[in-house]
Amino acid sequence: LQMMAVASGPPLAVGVSVDLLSFVDATMPPKKKGKGKGKKGGDDGAEEGGKLSPRSEREQFRFECQSLQMQLAERTEDASRAMASKRQLEGKVEEINKSLDDKEEATQYITQAMTRQYEAMQEQLVDKITQLEMTVQDLQDKLGELGKPPPPP
Repeated sequence: LQMMAVASGPPLAVGVSVDLLSFVDATMPPKKKGKGKGKKGGDDGAEEGGKLSPRSEREQFRFECQSLQMQLAERTEDASRAMASKRQLEGKVEEINKSLDDKEEATQYITQAMTRQYEAMQEQLVDKITQLEMTVQDLQDKLGELGKPPPPP
């Protein structure tokens, strides 16, 4: 595998190649002893939890370091994606809030216009009632002049 770490600041590892089989062997816990099998001669016990040679220890630390660098790169990438997603969602929320404000403003304008229209119609109705009452009074006065009693209301 080739890995390139991208983070704020200098790259952690550039072009690091990882031999996965060696990595797995170095990071796996030691194997358990089989039943009835004895210890083979000439073994230093490194596979069974014994002390590692300096070279093996360096190699194990190198693989562990590479593993941690890969994990850091993954988490950095995850964090970058999360931040991008957060910015995108914040933009959508802002857009929705603006749309809501626009609709509330339009609703308020329509309500004001309808209120003005209602008040104007109410005023026209009062004027019409007054006019008709005056017409009725004029007609009753004319009937009174002719000597006829006005009709009952």
